[in-house]
Amino acid sequence: MHLPIYFDGQLLRCLVVGGGPSVVRKTEAFVEAGASVTVISPQADFKILVLSSLARVRWEQRMYATGDCVGYDLLVIGSEDESPKLELVAEARKHSIPVNVCGEHGMSTFFFPAVLHEGDLTVAVSSGGVAPFMAVEFKRRLMSAVKGWGHWVRMAGRFRFAVLRNTKDRERQEEYYEKYVSAGPFQIDPEPTEKTSIAEWLQILRHANPATKPAKRQFEEPPLPETEHVEKGRMAHEPAK
Repeated sequence: MHLPIYFDGQLLRCLVVGGGPSVVRKTEAFVEAGASVTVISPQADFKILVLSSLARVRWEQRMYATGDCVGYDLLVIGSEDESPKLELVAEARKHSIPVNVCGEHGMSTFFFPAVLHEGDLTVAVSSGGVAPFMAVEFKRRLMSAVKGWGHWVRMAGRFRFAVLRNTKDRERQEEYYEKYVSAGPFQIDPEPTEKTSIAEWLQILRHANPATKPAKRQFEEPPLPETEHVEKGRMAHEPAK
């Protein structure tokens, strides 16, 4: 069983040992999260070099030395790295540093999920390191399902602010949250602000709730067979009386 946890990337110091293709995606993930990233490797992939030239990572062109991982929050070891991985992993664990070894599920203590960002919504899918390609596939399938939900989540933050300002009763708060969730994904124009009252919010949700809107007709009724067209109240094939 794995424990999914989200870190504030801007507070992380991350060390990447190795500069080959296996660490590129993980290095980019650290950078995108706003982490401070150091890469230690005699050679580096072109993408690592680009990140280094842009001052997005610090590249130290050398072999890893004992003690280099001290002070870092996360450690990634590339599959191409020539350093003895078992020793690196043991050192990281000694200092309570989570470590990910590319291509080595059994040596890793944390894994990189396939991450989907939709505005303020973040969805992470993981196979626990056993089949990363499946995590990517599930991410792909989820992309269309959550489209537009980022806005819904962002507005939920403002709604929650109004709820907490309105009542301290937990049951009442849950009732309000249920009203918001029941309204379903929606677009609001103009958008409510953090000053919008709970009464105004409830009015907005009442009109935004798909259940209150008339259902749209999805399909036209199939035409009758040619021999059964109705003509002035009788079947066309029936003789006039």
